[in-house]
Amino acid sequence: MEGLESARPYQRYWSPLSKQPLRVCEESNSLISDAIGVSYPIVDGIPCLVPNDGKIIETDDTSKPDVAVGSPDEK
Repeated sequence: MEGLESARPYQRYWSPLSKQPLRVCEESNSLISDAIGVSYPIVDGIPCLVPNDGKIIETDDTSKPDVAVGSPDEK
């Protein structure tokens, strides 16, 4: 994934568990739910949002967003 351009297709995704917006993490190629600290993988460009596919992540990973989906910084 490359920059904000690649984040756009995912700007309307919400966590199936928390119902909160997800953000793109380019480092792990996943969508992150900051509300519950869960990472959902993106496989071959397709987000895997089945709750069983989500992984609980460390607090350090959720404290620094790569791209906040729907944020004012997004163009």
